Amino acid sequence: AGEEQPKECKEAAGAEERRTPRTAVRRAVEQLLAKAPATHVVVTGHSLGGLLCQTCALDLIQSLEAVRRTGVVCLPVAAPPAFSRGFQQRMRALQRKGLLRALHLTAAGDFAPKVSGALLGGVRRVGVHGVTPRLVLNPRDTARPMYFVADGEDDDCDDLGRMPFDMYGHNLYAKDLSGLATTGRPQTVPRDFGPWPVPKRL
Repeated sequence: AGEEQPKECKEAAGAEERRTPRTAVRRAVEQLLAKAPATHVVVTGHSLGGLLCQTCALDLIQSLEAVRRTGVVCLPVAAPPAFSRGFQQRMRALQRKGLLRALHLTAAGDFAPKVSGALLGGVRRVGVHGVTPRLVLNPRDTARPMYFVADGEDDDCDDLGRMPFDMYGHNLYAKDLSGLATTGRPQTVPRDFGPWPVPKRL
């Protein structure tokens, strides 16, 4: 213990670090902000990508001074609860400081943000959500097609657990959130879904 690593080991570790996606993202963001310092950094992802975008947001804020000057917008979509309480508290602290603006997009009937024991071999709770303020999309409820859940109001997504399971809930974002559909790509939204009932006011 405490022995100095051989030079070859250090060089190999450095080369490996330079090849990681994390390093590539850091470098790209750093170069972008060097050219355009007023650029707003937005990270987003769906499902597992929604989980990863939260770790990416935290890593960028902690590792790059240029990012701390502008802050980060983090928009996880349908992310599972897989973080520790410490991670959740750290994300909240960054939001209070104004370094992070975050909103978790979820949908009625989606299983992912409310992971059940049946999906994980009897494990009831694998973690908590890093980003807890949520916008809930519920297009089947024309009276209230979307609503906001504040931080601390329902951090475990219990409201989603009380709704009927919707097999399309986890993937409805692709069409209805963006308003776009990729030509030739299989659609995951039922044909009789109807137009998105966007209210004039939330």
